[in-house]
Amino acid sequence: MEKLGRNVGPFWTAKSKGMQNWEAPFRAALVDRQNYYNQSEGLHTWQYLYGCRLSKDGQKGGYMQYGYDGRDFLSFDKETLIWAATNAADTGAQMAKKEWDCDTETNKKKKHYLEETCIHFLQTFVTYGNESLLRKEAPLVKVAHKVVHEGLTTLICQIYGFYPKAINATWMKDGAVWEQETFLGDVIPNSDGTYHAWLSIQINSKDRGHYQCHVEHASQPQPLEFSVWEMSG
Repeated sequence: MEKLGRNVGPFWTAKSKGMQNWEAPFRAALVDRQNYYNQSEGLHTWQYLYGCRLSKDGQKGGYMQYGYDGRDFLSFDKETLIWAATNAADTGAQMAKKEWDCDTETNKKKKHYLEETCIHFLQTFVTYGNESLLRKEAPLVKVAHKVVHEGLTTLICQIYGFYPKAINATWMKDGAVWEQETFLGDVIPNSDGTYHAWLSIQINSKDRGHYQCHVEHASQPQPLEFSVWEMSG
């Protein structure tokens, strides 16, 4: 993103100015919503969410929706240029829908934004972000054991520093996936942009030599397998 800011003119300055210009009409829209619901006081919120996607075969997708006081208000169908209310009984949303559906020119501009402008930004971000987004960092794996009490052991497989986020980690017993008594932690981001995860399993202490931590990740052409006696990366 820093490279984008340096190479594409005053990119971030322009985006910041655009957001500042949005403030006044956004405040006015919030007041309109309060008037729809006859609300003269209290804390209220008006939210806007949009996004676009471009598939490998060139298909374009996009969404645009608004929320009021934490609930869905209206969403835009760019194919029909019609707004839809999530809750048919929401009188405020229905009032806004009638008004917005009649503004055909604005709706055409929103469709163009989703299919052209947003896609352009998406392609630009991907171009500048490929170095980071498409990188692959191999996981560092450590397997340890902890005796809970006589006859029962917990095996812990800790997986560090991998990217991208998607990872498949399982316990194997004698070459077969073993899910009994398995606890799987969330995949958590690190401060350097990589991720870490863990999984543990409680087993009979005498069987710990039969278990391996099996890890599959895009950075590795072949799965990784670690026993309780191994520590590796």
